[in-house]
Amino acid sequence: TVKESGPGTPSTTPEVKAADNLEAKVNMFERLHGDFGGSKITSIKSNEEILKMALDNGSGLIGIFQLKFDKNKPYLIDGLGIQAEN
Repeated sequence: TVKESGPGTPSTTPEVKAADNLEAKVNMFERLHGDFGGSKITSIKSNEEILKMALDNGSGLIGIFQLKFDKNKPYLIDGLGIQAEN
């Protein structure tokens, strides 16, 4: 959505920014799926609230996924970090 904020000066509304942000996230997850969708898990390590998982896609790309979980039920994912290595 574009709203006029002055003579000939459009500005974006929060809805447009949210849609752009959502599209960027969708693109990121599509790329992750393309890179690691058929990967094998080579390592899983966890402590109280963080799980680290290493994936090998079979073509030399290794992904280290770090998931941080909320300490309280229902233990939702509170953060996600991804590091890719060749």
